[in-house]
Parts: sequence; C-alpha cells; structure tokens
Amino acid sequence: MKRLAVVFCLFVSLSGFAQQDRKRSELGLTLGTELIPSRSAASQPLDFANSIVFGANYARHLVGDNTQLYLEVPFAAAPRHDISTRNLASIRNLATLYVTPSLRVQFVGRSRLSPWISGGFGYGLYEGSSLLFDGSKNLRRYTSSGTAQFGAGVDLRTGLKIIFPIRLRGEVRDFYTVSNPAFGVAVNGAGQNNVQASGGIVLGF
Repeated sequence: MKRLAVVFCLFVSLSGFAQQDRKRSELGLTLGTELIPSRSAASQPLDFANSIVFGANYARHLVGDNTQLYLEVPFAAAPRHDISTRNLASIRNLATLYVTPSLRVQFVGRSRLSPWISGGFGYGLYEGSSLLFDGSKNLRRYTSSGTAQFGAGVDLRTGLKIIFPIRLRGEVRDFYTVSNPAFGVAVNGAGQNNVQASGGIVLGF
C-alpha cells in the first residue's frame, strides 16, 4: 500500500507538472499575404504581385507573468510572386521562405486582448522561375540570405478548447534579407523587404 501511495503521489506530481508545462508552449498557424515593394533594374521597374503566405510558429514561454518573454521560431513561405517588367532578362516569378528564431515580448499576457512585438535573425531562401522572360533557362534559381525579422501583432483569447486552448492572432511581420534574390538582372540597392500580413489560430500546450 505504501508503494502504491508513493506511486500515486508521484503520478499526481508529474501530472501537475505536465499540466503546468503544457501551458508554456504554443503553436501558431497563420494564413495571409506577402507584399514585396517594386525594384528597379536598368531603369525598368520589377513589379511583384502579392502572394499567399503560409505561416507556422512554435514558441516557448521563458519568463514573466503579465509581461511575458517568449522564444519563438517563425516559419513562413510564399509560393509565388508573379513579376511584371519590360526587362526580358528578368525572372518571371519568385517564391520566398524564412526561418527566423526570435524573441517575442507579450504585453498584458493574461488579458483577453494581448499585443506583442517580436524581433530576431535567421535564414531566408529565394527561388526564381525556371525560365526568364526571354525564354532562356534561369541558371541561378536559388539564393540564400541572412534574414532579420521584425513583427507586431495581437492575440485574442476565445475561451474555446478543442484538446488545446485556442486563441486568435493577427500579425504583421517584415522579413528583411541582407542579400537580393537572383533576379537575372542587377537591381538598384542591396537587401529586400518582404512584408506579411496574416491571421490565424494559436494552440497552447
């Protein structure tokens, strides 16, 4: 009986710890649009159509009660920005992908409405079209770059729970890549801003 009591107490303690630990992690799933400002190449503008963007974000609570600090890993991918230009040596479209470990500060974290800001640095990948506008093969489709991420958003507690508590999230993030994509032509300026506006859900566990 003593052994059973010890095992039971240990089970209760571990269960309590697991329940407490479960609240320390979250997974955000978002959907939105990515905007790339126009670039100039040989006096001809490269104009980018907006692309749908898919986002996933794992975050871990580090410290804080009302004002909370999280370590998060935003992942975002935009599969296709069609390009409009008169420069026939340019690529036809561009895809983007980012993974940027960041720190997020969540304000009034226990309130129903909780704003936050985020910043970090990580990895970016560009993929250009297989063909250029003139029909020739694109010999340099992929470009990797260091990427800075700056973001802000707001979370809304819903009171809903399907296995895990569910919150709603709206956010805006700017992924700035140190290197330019391989456009097939030289463009003015170094680095590129890629701005995303997204919304979705956050699962706490």
